[in-house]
This record gives sequence, C-alpha cells and structure tokens, in this order.
Amino acid sequence: MKLPPTVSPQSIDFDSVLVGSDSTISLFVENLGGDTLEVNDILITDTAAFSIDISNFIVLPAQTQEVQVTFAPTAQGSYSGLLRISSNDPVNDTLDIAVSGYGKLPLGLPNPTVLPKSFAMSPNYPNPFNPSTTIAYQVPRQSEVRIEIYNMLGQKVRTLLNERKEPGSYQAVWDGRNDIGAQVGSGVYLYRMVAGDYVQVRKMILMK
Repeated sequence: MKLPPTVSPQSIDFDSVLVGSDSTISLFVENLGGDTLEVNDILITDTAAFSIDISNFIVLPAQTQEVQVTFAPTAQGSYSGLLRISSNDPVNDTLDIAVSGYGKLPLGLPNPTVLPKSFAMSPNYPNPFNPSTTIAYQVPRQSEVRIEIYNMLGQKVRTLLNERKEPGSYQAVWDGRNDIGAQVGSGVYLYRMVAGDYVQVRKMILMK
C-alpha cells in the first residue's frame, strides 16, 4: 500500500518579527511511499508576507526535501496564510500547512526606519478583541488617508481617521465606540482604508 507523504512541522508560527526584517523556518517534505514523489507546486495565500525558496521538486522514496519558508512583515499586525502542497500522490495529492506570524515595530520607534514602498492596511490585532484593537497601516507618499468602520448592514459606525499623512507606518486604535462616543454591540464589523486610488476592506470581531 502506498503511503502518503508527510510534512513537518504541520503548522508554522513565526511568532514576532520586526517590520522590515525577516525570519526563515525550514519545512520538511518526506516521501514515505515506494514511488518517486513529484511536488508540482506550492501555493501561498499571502504572498505579500510569506515566501518559499522552491515550489516544485522530486523526492525519492525514503528521502526528505527541505523547503525554506520566509516571513517578512511590511507593517505591524498579525498575518496568517496557507501553504498548499500539490503532488502526484494518489492518496493525498494536496497537503495544507498553516503559517502565521506577527509584525512588530522596533522598540522605542514610532515608525520603522525603512519607508514603505506601497499602501497597505494590515489585519487588526487582536482579533477578536475587547475592549480595543489596533489597525496598522502604511503610506508610501504624502496622502489623504481615511479609515472608517461599518457594521454588517453597511452603516458607518465610526470615522477613525481622516487626515493627511506623511510617508511612514502608523497605527490607529478603535475602542469599540461610535462617532458619538457610545459603545457598540458585539459582532462583526468592516473597516476600510482609502488613500488615493488605494482601497482596502477587512473584517474584525468585537466580543464582549
């Protein structure tokens, strides 16, 4: 009976990595079968933060292939993704490996020393949250930046930010209150960043 390939570790957590730096962890793909294993591709759901050094290779029986996975956060916040390994194995032709990490700012510095090259808004942290959460975003050039929060009915709850920003990386904190200072209820909320032609929408969960 042909045995499916195995991978170790089965999930990868990079913990905290400084924005502008990177960290690499080795993933090992082992061929437990009697035939040659052909890995056709390794897809990554978050290519902006996670990368690999090799995406297709051959593993002989009883041999192991090392794949180097790198996490390079571009802004403060939590990141999560998925590595999907596709192979010619008839039993299990796809293997999913969860990857995660947190980008943090250098200690004592309000912004990273390297200016960002593109607009970005990271997933809020923590999420779910109570009573407050932090939204990290970056601006590559002087721009009018607006961050607004909406409920699932599409109604605006809070204008969190609406001002001109110089190039750099920033944080906005939402305390779970609306524009008049009242505490909103538990649930799923959308937050949207608009800066010039850049528009990004993400979800967050307030739990009480």
